[in-house]
Amino acid sequence: METAPAFALICGVPHAISPEFTQGIECFSVTNGPRQVEPLREIGHQHVIVEIDLHPKTLGVRDIVESEFGAVIRSL
Repeated sequence: METAPAFALICGVPHAISPEFTQGIECFSVTNGPRQVEPLREIGHQHVIVEIDLHPKTLGVRDIVESEFGAVIRSL
């Protein structure tokens, strides 16, 4: 029998993950817009971080845009 992880760090588009996959798992989610905070909390994400400047950086672009949060995680 497979056990669920104690926590999950979800970056990028956390609302794209169905709540059935995160049920019972403590979620730390990083999103690009403040409008996603409450909907994410409503589906069980306990910790929601907004990378404020990421949304404007990604509008209309066709390439990968580095996030500050991602850069910090990679530097660790």
